[in-house]
Amino acid sequence: MKALSPLPVYSTRFSLLLFFLLIPLTSLSAVTITPLQDIKSTSDLAAYRKLPILLVFTTDGCPFCEKLKDHIIRPMILSNDYDQRVIINEVHVSHNNTIMLRDERQLNSQNFAAKYRVRLFPTLVMVDENFCPLSEKLVGVNTLELYSGRVDDLIDKAQQQYAQHGRVVKQCL
Repeated sequence: MKALSPLPVYSTRFSLLLFFLLIPLTSLSAVTITPLQDIKSTSDLAAYRKLPILLVFTTDGCPFCEKLKDHIIRPMILSNDYDQRVIINEVHVSHNNTIMLRDERQLNSQNFAAKYRVRLFPTLVMVDENFCPLSEKLVGVNTLELYSGRVDDLIDKAQQQYAQHGRVVKQCL
C-alpha cells in the first residue's frame, strides 16, 4: 500500500491569490478596512502587539484604490494570515476626514497624507508605533499578482527593521 504524501505547503502569496480566486468580490466588499481615526489608540495597539502599521492611502473616485482594496487589502484581512504580522488602517483622503493626534488636536486627512508626501493614490506606507516610516512607500497599482508580493516584501522588511531596532523613542506624529 502506498502512503499518501503530505499536502504541499504554499507561500502566503500563493494562498492569498488562491483565496481571492475562491471568494466572490461581492463578499469582499463587506470586509471593512479599519479607518485611521486616532493616532494614540493605533499607536498603543501597535506597541502592545509589537507590529508595524500599514497605512493604505485612498481617495474618492479612484478606481485603482478600489482595485487595491478588493484584490489585495480585503483578502489580506479576510484570510487572517496577516493578523500577527501587521495592523492595517485606511487613510481616506478627503475634505471631511480628520485624524486625532496624540495631543487630541485634529488633523485633516489631506494634511496627514502630506506629512508622508503622499500625492498619488493609492499609496501604501509602513510605519512603526510612533508613525515613523519603516520603508519606502508603494505608489499606485500595477500587476495584481506582482503587487501582492511587493506588499508582502514591504511587511517583511518592516518586521525585520522592527526586530533589529526594537522600539524607537522618536515621535514622528
